[in-house]
Amino acid sequence: MAASSTTLTLRERWTRFVDEEMSTFVFSTGVYAAAICAKEYKELQPTPQRMQQALRKTGAKMPLITLSCAIGIAGMKMCILGVSRLREDYTRSSVLVACPVAGALLRAHRGPRAMAIGALSFGALGYGSDYLFSMWHRRNADAEEVRYALSLREHHNVHHNDAFFIETLQSNAYLLEASQK
Repeated sequence: MAASSTTLTLRERWTRFVDEEMSTFVFSTGVYAAAICAKEYKELQPTPQRMQQALRKTGAKMPLITLSCAIGIAGMKMCILGVSRLREDYTRSSVLVACPVAGALLRAHRGPRAMAIGALSFGALGYGSDYLFSMWHRRNADAEEVRYALSLREHHNVHHNDAFFIETLQSNAYLLEASQK
């Protein structure tokens, strides 16, 4: 039976995964391996021995690191896809929901307690960074609004609306000061 034109074949799916996710997979595996290697690094031995021992201990854990990164990325993509399909949109909240899922799946090999800690930490990281980004964006938008009102007043040099422009500038300056506190 021939596949329809909208259905991807297995080869096309793998090609798409490699194109889109391989760099994420390699990067997350490398960061995770470097963190475990740094954790295994002992300060009491000479430097070459410390590094050799840390690499040996990390090498034994590489299959689990690779597997947990693959599971975490796949779980996060599935969660984003599921939430997006359920809500029929692709929004930032879909990605934020996927952060705790990825955190839990990255630590799946370490048990339920580690999965819960991973979900909480990735959720806090995702929602915290989203909050900070939105505050930064709001502050910049307020500053742009003040600059726009000033440039509009200077450009048009409108005398009959001076009271309106002064009131707008004062309210925007107040908002800018309040957002920077």
